[in-house]
Amino acid sequence: MLNLCHSGRIAARGFSLIEMMVSITIGLIVAAGAVTLIVAIDRSNSETIQSTRLTQELRALASVISDDVKRTRRVNDPIAMVGQGSTKTCPTTPTTPAQPCYQIATAAKVSGMPTCLTYGFTGTPSSGSLFNYRAVRIASNVLYMDQRTFDPNAVAAGTALPTITTTNCPAVTGTTSYPLNSSEVKITSLCFSSSSDTGSCYFNSATGVCALNTTVPVGNEIDVCISGQLQSGDAYTKTITRAFVQPIFVRSSAI
Repeated sequence: MLNLCHSGRIAARGFSLIEMMVSITIGLIVAAGAVTLIVAIDRSNSETIQSTRLTQELRALASVISDDVKRTRRVNDPIAMVGQGSTKTCPTTPTTPAQPCYQIATAAKVSGMPTCLTYGFTGTPSSGSLFNYRAVRIASNVLYMDQRTFDPNAVAAGTALPTITTTNCPAVTGTTSYPLNSSEVKITSLCFSSSSDTGSCYFNSATGVCALNTTVPVGNEIDVCISGQLQSGDAYTKTITRAFVQPIFVRSSAI
């Protein structure tokens, strides 16, 4: 029996240094692409969440204002008993309860855009015989509601509310101001419009602020536009601006 032995060398070959470097480079490129994609997806999700949160905040603010304004002039005879500041005669004969004059008007404060709304109504949760006036305005990126309550027995019947000017929204003795937005949100612009204005409020995406168009609201419609940004987050997140526009219809007919 013959045994055939082969003593030749069997070549064993692996990666060369150049091949290994090419493989590592390709792997790093793929890994970098995957990491970039993950970071982009995470950032997009974060921006979506933050934008949704901001929109919800603005929607809630608009809802608070809308619910309050709808009660405007809730009196026995809301049209006959309403006086627009000093432009109309206020009633001098008291009814039960005595009726003051309510303003419901907008004031132009920023580049001709109305940024304040004043209105009034009767009654509080604790006493229906008290009278109230409110003003919603913006100051230092905060949305404020000014409130003043007075007893008609302590003032003359038909007393008019302070007249709105471009610098008075109004701010008079006895007024209490309440911030409406949370500290996490910065209000960047505010607009109110009614049939007495030159247009309706809308959000101008080109400028990133609320503005007036050329369509004037009619009847008992009041439009509100609120835009804002988040106070927290990275530098980019803080620049995201969202807005909410809502029409409000006063229940006591024409304004």
